[in-house]
Amino acid sequence: MKADDPSGPYGNKALGELPLMPSTPAIRNAILDATGCALYQIPMTQQRLVEKFAEEGLI
Repeated sequence: MKADDPSGPYGNKALGELPLMPSTPAIRNAILDATGCALYQIPMTQQRLVEKFAEEGLI
């Protein structure tokens, strides 16, 4: 069995690109499920949450 892959650097196989922040989509979806407000900017700061809630009429 040959372990080296001629197409990858140093005989390695590519892993693909990993997510930069894997927890961000989970937090965004939790906010969406709990409030119905979808945030599209990161970082999701307290100020952005308050502004979005005011925009949506939640506060």
